[in-house]
Amino acid sequence: MSPLRRSLPRRAFLYGSAGAGAGLALAACSVSGGAATASGTDAAAVPSSGTTFSDADFAPLKGARIGVVGINLQGPTVARSVQIMTDLSTKHEFDLQAVSSDFDLARTNDTMRVWAENGFSAIVVANTEAANISEGLAAAQKAGVPVGGFYCGTAPGLAFDVGANEFISGMRCGTYIQQRLAVAGGDKGIALVGYTPLANLRERELAVRTLADYYGTPILLRHETNADSSVPDVQNTTTDVLTKFPRGGQLGAIFVAWDQGGYAAVSAIEAAGRDDVFVVSIDGEQANLDSIRQRGPQGATVVNDMVAVSNVVLTELAKIIGGAAPPKNAQLYVDAPLITAANVPASGVPQGTGLTPFYTG
Repeated sequence: MSPLRRSLPRRAFLYGSAGAGAGLALAACSVSGGAATASGTDAAAVPSSGTTFSDADFAPLKGARIGVVGINLQGPTVARSVQIMTDLSTKHEFDLQAVSSDFDLARTNDTMRVWAENGFSAIVVANTEAANISEGLAAAQKAGVPVGGFYCGTAPGLAFDVGANEFISGMRCGTYIQQRLAVAGGDKGIALVGYTPLANLRERELAVRTLADYYGTPILLRHETNADSSVPDVQNTTTDVLTKFPRGGQLGAIFVAWDQGGYAAVSAIEAAGRDDVFVVSIDGEQANLDSIRQRGPQGATVVNDMVAVSNVVLTELAKIIGGAAPPKNAQLYVDAPLITAANVPASGVPQGTGLTPFYTG
């Protein structure tokens, strides 16, 4: 086994995005095309349309033992999902155990193996690349224990994965950037901050870059984040690019592929006293939403709807435990709305419209 599959450096910043940045879980009309409703972590809350859940959907889970494991369950987005699932376990009378493996993939695989050997009813993997948990998936498959994931991607042995369509999320961000720059005028360019080892962050950035290329928007900088010190790294990078492109210069926007990094850029812009550059990122963290509410440097964020994600994960596992076959198409997508000053609610974390099925088989 390669070192990559055995352990990872500490990348807590990336997993504040579920997506899981991942990571690691509003009342207005969403400009992304769907409705957004206000919600906290109330497990009873459901998307405003498209996906609703009843007690019957969770009935097969009564008395079950379900384990949730991921390389980082402390990131705000993933932590929100774990709390939602915990609340649902209390309401629907099943046992939920959660283990954060602290970026140790060997421990992630071992935890899955132990749960499978000990007769757990199902396993949930949170925001961990599916390709890196093949040993755990094989152990669960051998024991007949279904495994579902969120923000993991797909792999043999993983019954399904639930997440946002990151290409759509990236296109929503890219469209906002292009329209806002067009209104501002002056042929402004953008800076990109990303992290290539994670597929969801690559997809987000690719979509933004594609639109920039299509519209001829200059990419003034592309920075690969230092995973072990991401927040200061993004802050320092932003400070440097602001210095290189002073007020009135060519820089108009900064896209950061996850919200914790996005807020680091926001902080640097505020420290520099600049109001001519805006930030767009993805995840829907409170700090970024608050910056939008306060008309700060954060122009937009795409919210990963962890209420919908958590409900879909558990109800899909309930179907399998109840005797149904796994989904024919293992990748399930949940709407992730674009939130801007035009539709940000007064408080709370937005939700989308629930499942957005493409080809279901």
